[in-house]
Amino acid sequence: MKLETIKTTILSVLVCLSIFLTWLIWNNQPNYEWLNLNDLSNISISKEKKVSQIVLPDKSVYHQNNMAYGTVQNGEVNRIMKELESWNFDIISTKRLSHNEINYLMMSNQRLVLEFPDDIPFNVYQNVFHFTNKKIPNANFDHIVVELKKGSKLVNRIYFISSKTNKVFEASTDQKKIQVFLTHLNQNLDVYDPYAAYTIKNNKKFSCLPIHPL
Repeated sequence: MKLETIKTTILSVLVCLSIFLTWLIWNNQPNYEWLNLNDLSNISISKEKKVSQIVLPDKSVYHQNNMAYGTVQNGEVNRIMKELESWNFDIISTKRLSHNEINYLMMSNQRLVLEFPDDIPFNVYQNVFHFTNKKIPNANFDHIVVELKKGSKLVNRIYFISSKTNKVFEASTDQKKIQVFLTHLNQNLDVYDPYAAYTIKNNKKFSCLPIHPL
């Protein structure tokens, strides 16, 4: 008889304990806030980067004295692009040239050529460079050529070139910016190595590569 009483007591205690624990679960839920999907746009996975830090030229080539000097050093390419960001570009003409004419445009003396790894739409760089035109071209470019003639009274041009379509977008900028740019470039020539123009295909020169000593 006593054994039955003990069993009944233990069972009663277990039932009461179960009821108590169930009550705790129901009445002590964590206070989670509902997720606001509008806040997802403010979540940063990594440090935000500008377009100019992602879409960059992979090569800078300086033509002077019938020689070419180039670099792929990120620091120098970034420095050049940072300086160009402070310029005003006024696109004054658009024309289609022959391959030979584009080669001459890029390979002539006193030119700096920035070569991109692929086509860049103008609208991608609309918030990087300051275009004074009300409407920028609905087109791409893969080279930027900066004329670097000495003398404040000379007219220098900047050319946005598409080597695939042979289109050339000619722009002008502040002449004083060009002269300062040339000074900074000459101060950094120690990072440039001798380069030479190479034929890529169909006897068309569109790139310069380093000259490797034998």
